[in-house]
Amino acid sequence: MSLPGGYTLFDDEFLARSAKDWGISSQPVMLTTQRLILSAAQGATVIRLRDITSVTYKKSFIGYAKVVIEVAGGDRLGLPAYINGEQARRDIAAMVEFARRSPPGN
Repeated sequence: MSLPGGYTLFDDEFLARSAKDWGISSQPVMLTTQRLILSAAQGATVIRLRDITSVTYKKSFIGYAKVVIEVAGGDRLGLPAYINGEQARRDIAAMVEFARRSPPGN
């Protein structure tokens, strides 16, 4: 199966959520059972869910709310989450736990 943007799913992978599900229109995001894919004008960032160490929701008085994704190796990504940010955090964290419990795949 192919995802928008030309991404191809592995045999044991399916699309779980997208930015549209969370009401995030500022950045194309796809959450599968194996990967988190963030597309931008300068290219895509593809993160294996097993490599994610934490998922937090940050909301400040000044600035914008975001879901912060920390990856093994110290990388940190912020996903703008003006609406439904806590739901996006819960969905991503749940898929990370699912990926960790699943047998190693692709």
